[in-house]
Amino acid sequence: MNTQSNIQSSLQLLLVCCLALICTMGSLFAQEDAENKPQPGIASVLRGLNWGDGHQVVFKYLEKEIKQSFDAKIDKARDDLEIDLIRKDLKKALENLKNTYTSFTGQRTGYEVSLIKGDFKHNNSETLIRIDEKQKQRYYFFRYDKLFKLVVAYPNTIAGDAGFEGFVSKIEEKYGSPVKVDWDTPQGGTRTMVRGIWQDEKTQLIVEDFSSFYSRFTTKFVSVEQGLEIEELHEKGTVKNGTKNAKSNASVNIYGEDTDQGENVIDQITGVKHSVNLQRISKEERMAVKQAMKQEEMTEEEEKGKKKKKSKKSAEETSPKEKEKPKKLDIKMDGEVY
Repeated sequence: MNTQSNIQSSLQLLLVCCLALICTMGSLFAQEDAENKPQPGIASVLRGLNWGDGHQVVFKYLEKEIKQSFDAKIDKARDDLEIDLIRKDLKKALENLKNTYTSFTGQRTGYEVSLIKGDFKHNNSETLIRIDEKQKQRYYFFRYDKLFKLVVAYPNTIAGDAGFEGFVSKIEEKYGSPVKVDWDTPQGGTRTMVRGIWQDEKTQLIVEDFSSFYSRFTTKFVSVEQGLEIEELHEKGTVKNGTKNAKSNASVNIYGEDTDQGENVIDQITGVKHSVNLQRISKEERMAVKQAMKQEEMTEEEEKGKKKKKSKKSAEETSPKEKEKPKKLDIKMDGEVY
């Protein structure tokens, strides 16, 4: 009798354990479905992520995304050798993703002269993850390890002849009309759209044209609850403790090249040679920075020329007898400068 009773008790205990396991698994699946469910409104761009997620959560999501793209390549592979090569590329891609994680603690990162130079502050508990795709880059920004902003950079050729206004039209198809549009009229040019802003309860979206310098259009998604306050701090250039951040837009030789140009730009300003990891910024941004540095050098030469010209003019006024002679020098000087 006791044996039969023990068997019944064991079966009842087993049944209870099975039910508990089923409930637990159901809860886990429900939680996973909730996490992977797209967010409503503008925040749908986050897909399986949420504002406030930590960098490890974002890493896990992006790693899954990368693995899925490589699984598709493996399925199409013709032999084991090709599969091995794909798996090596996958390993490298995951390592590259990990290496993009950046903490802004006052060091030179390369981002200080990049497209996103205004999207972060040093010594403000901010970090970044970047993922490079075929034509675009995604930048995930965190403060106190909480996701508050996503910036996506596209080549400005993405809209073809339609240009930035065509790009904005595509955004309108998804999110409706913007709440604000900014226009600009460059000197000697025509009035053009430069920025569009959308906003709902959870997310603000800013679409901007950076064609003139970076050949890029950007979409910037910011958490209304957490990110707008941080963005305001960025614009003010201060952190909450009231200390002023160092300027991040200063001209530096991000290439670490031991050249005369590098010495002119850096050594005269800081007296210290700088070197930065070039992997931090894209090829287009590096080209844009080089162009800016070259333009800066040309501007310096122009200023020198103007000073020489002004000095020569002053000398002419004080020496009437030699007034006619320096004219040819002035013409030659103008040719050299311009």
